[in-house]
Amino acid sequence: MSNSKRTHTLFTGSLIAAGLLSGAYGLHASAQQRDDSQWQISLGAGAMAVASPWTGANNQAVLVPYLDISKGNWHFNGDNLLGYQMQLDQSWGISVGLGVRNDGYDSLNLALNELSRHALFDGYEEPDTEAVVNLGITYGWLALDASRDISNNSQSDSLSLSADIPIYHAGNGLDIAASASIDWYDSHYVNYYYGVAGKQIDNSVGRVGYDSGAAVNFGLGIRAMVPISERWSMTGIISRTKLDNNIIDSPLVDANYQDTAVLMFVFEL
Repeated sequence: MSNSKRTHTLFTGSLIAAGLLSGAYGLHASAQQRDDSQWQISLGAGAMAVASPWTGANNQAVLVPYLDISKGNWHFNGDNLLGYQMQLDQSWGISVGLGVRNDGYDSLNLALNELSRHALFDGYEEPDTEAVVNLGITYGWLALDASRDISNNSQSDSLSLSADIPIYHAGNGLDIAASASIDWYDSHYVNYYYGVAGKQIDNSVGRVGYDSGAAVNFGLGIRAMVPISERWSMTGIISRTKLDNNIIDSPLVDANYQDTAVLMFVFEL
């Protein structure tokens, strides 16, 4: 996926935060002088708070490790466990990579508190983590990203159009930016993560059968990156996603939004 978009760590669920961070550190790195013949490594850790839309779910606090490694056009992070990026000119860029995805119920690893289990999820089998191929095109602030499951789990496709809009940049490196996104998910994705069919149906706990079509989510966010020293920086992010009615109408969901807040400290080697 592209630098302006989401996403990234080595742990499923924490990918949410790392994805949000990719824009901050991708843009930051591109603005600096760098030797592409050398390894570029950024390490970090932080915390994420998530207000999940799942039925009966409480807010969760999650520890988030961060790792971003690149050399030349090759890249390794949470978006793409193995990726290749090419800047065609000052505006256009393309990327391709292999990654993992799990947007299902109770998929956050390294959570500091458990996701409260509503009776509706008694006997529910969480979706398996997927392997996905990611394609990305960037033009200035804009990014178009596509993902496809290649693990034969959801067999789904998704598209995302996003903008990462600079608001303020100070001479000391302080960066503030706003983001907006439109995310399309096909019916295979929606039914894999939010549908209820076959042995997953249990009317006795309210987990009735549910089959739906494609969905379009809308997201807004704001991000501030504050340099602490030459190599250390701190980033704070707040984002809100408006869920499509085809997701909201699922018996597994009882909220219209998903909210996320991240605080991360990163060290550039």
